[in-house]
Amino acid sequence: MGPRTTLIVSTVLVVGCARTQPTEPAPPLVLPPLRDVGRWNSETARMRLVPPPLEPADLMPLPPPPPPVVAPLAPHADLAYLLKTPRWMDACGRAGLEPQLAGYLAVWCALVRGGSPAAGRNALVRLPVGESVELALAARADIVDLLARGHGAVAAQGYLAAYRLDDDPTLDGLTAAYVAVGRRAEALQVIAGLNLRTSTGTDVRCQRLVSELGLVTGPRVDQIRAELASLRVTPGCERSFVRASCPVIAGGTVSPPAQRRAIVSTMDRVRHSCDWYLGDDSERQHRLFVAIAFAHWPHGMRDARAWAAYARYVAQPLGRGRTTALALAALENAVVVSNCTFDLSHIRAAASALGPAALGDPVLADRAREIARLSEDSCIAARQRALEPD
Repeated sequence: MGPRTTLIVSTVLVVGCARTQPTEPAPPLVLPPLRDVGRWNSETARMRLVPPPLEPADLMPLPPPPPPVVAPLAPHADLAYLLKTPRWMDACGRAGLEPQLAGYLAVWCALVRGGSPAAGRNALVRLPVGESVELALAARADIVDLLARGHGAVAAQGYLAAYRLDDDPTLDGLTAAYVAVGRRAEALQVIAGLNLRTSTGTDVRCQRLVSELGLVTGPRVDQIRAELASLRVTPGCERSFVRASCPVIAGGTVSPPAQRRAIVSTMDRVRHSCDWYLGDDSERQHRLFVAIAFAHWPHGMRDARAWAAYARYVAQPLGRGRTTALALAALENAVVVSNCTFDLSHIRAAASALGPAALGDPVLADRAREIARLSEDSCIAARQRALEPD
């Protein structure tokens, strides 16, 4: 047996704010041929190709979300549909409309022509009562939108109370409207008032806690999570509890799991618990995925199929190539711990699936193809070489 070949795996994870760049470039990833790669010592359970584990402190917080793009002011009612015209503004001044629809249309015609938001809001409050529930609900949502854009929380809630529009759903809508225009402090002020109401149902309370969780930092994050944990016994609160478990809320980090069972489902659960928090921000979703992949590296796993499943999961396009070497390392470990008879088909299938993700790096692509072509005899030979004592 020739001298032991050392594998150098250089991984740099940047999740969140950037670190100081090294003065010299990091060494390249070196992947010697499969037959010469390292050994596995059964006494220390030291897997080959294990990248340096990242500590929680290394899994840096995601950057804060960008400020929301404030949508232009627009009616909540589908006026084009109600007026049977492609452009509802072309119907301004139309005669013969039902009074409720005519009044609503007049308000928005005035607003789009530069009319006073306050005058429009007051006109919507006094909109004639009609048969259309859709128009009534749209008018209330429009009032809330106009208040959120032009008034603070105290003035807005006072206005709604004066017209007896300060029910819980409307105030929840006011919270959402403040968030949509980037006024987080005003949204928190409305939530604080809602939290003092004793008539709120448990399910609504849980949903409101999650809304608050996306806006706060510091000790309040832990307080909300603790309260949601206590309310988790209520079926409607289970989803809220899961959403609150997203590890990167308010600058948090992804930590290694307490146990390595069901590793793929664990990673998937952590990832999707953050969907509501990250929204459509693809860059932050990518960084979270990379953090999860590294934090959940299954040290010491003896199950070849689990290694293969891990490799397939972390090689998803969302990793953007950052997790391809990690997936290949997992497949190498799968070979080491496999019995080659029952596990080989899973390993080869995972290597074949990894191929497209590795196309950007010829060395990685060649290695993935090599594993995908392993025969039972070559698998056994590779495993025996890896198990030889140091």
